Amino acid sequence: MRSNSTVEILFEQILESIEATTQWSDRVESVVEIPQDVERHLLRTAELVRMLPETSRLRLETTNYRRIMAMRNAIVHSFLGRNVPGLMQMIRNDIPILKKQIGMQMSRT
Repeated sequence: MRSNSTVEILFEQILESIEATTQWSDRVESVVEIPQDVERHLLRTAELVRMLPETSRLRLETTNYRRIMAMRNAIVHSFLGRNVPGLMQMIRNDIPILKKQIGMQMSRT
């Protein structure tokens, strides 16, 4: 079992990846392709969420963390090509919720 300090470190790293992703997405209106560095930040976010203990993931109440982890598989394995609209929806909708939920968890510790 991971210690609370390990969970806090994972939360901090997730927030760093989210910040890098949202810095890019806040500057664009329409997207044809997602830059590779942004994809890497999305992958890192998903991998870090996967590394959280199940109890910590379950505390992320409204975030569909399984969808975020599934996004990683879709990017890595290029299922049906890149679903740019789906990834942008996740970046603009799910990732901010994840950021808020993690911030709330960190403030409780």
